[in-house]
Amino acid sequence: MITRKEAEKIFSKYGIEAAPKDDPIYNEAPSVRFINKSTRTKRMKKIEIEETNDTEVFSPYTGNCVTGEDGEIVEDDNSLLFVFSGMANDYAYISDQLRDLVDVEVESIEMGELVGKINHIEGTLMEVDNGWNGVNYYCFIDPNK
Repeated sequence: MITRKEAEKIFSKYGIEAAPKDDPIYNEAPSVRFINKSTRTKRMKKIEIEETNDTEVFSPYTGNCVTGEDGEIVEDDNSLLFVFSGMANDYAYISDQLRDLVDVEVESIEMGELVGKINHIEGTLMEVDNGWNGVNYYCFIDPNK
């Protein structure tokens, strides 16, 4: 704890004058005011998954599998923003919605930079570690918002 003199020295450094000891403020009961802040902040949630041999990725918003029976990406799911293949180090799918949300040409930026650009968006980013095959990224948003 610091002394009053030490506090006054710090105050004067910032141009603040301490209240005198007989100030009426010292006769009031202390009070605490709680301000409710929304716990719902718009932010991309990140889920890390260690892949097993049969891992399939589903949209947390629509319940649709990202890939069809033929192994191709199902592009008509409005919740899917992009798929990035770690093994190929390239985007396997980029939605028009994503292009509207970011201010750069998506193909020209690294995955880490894209994550930084979408972090303020309310959605879910799944990072699927495929071991020596690299890390795949799947990004979703709620199509109803």
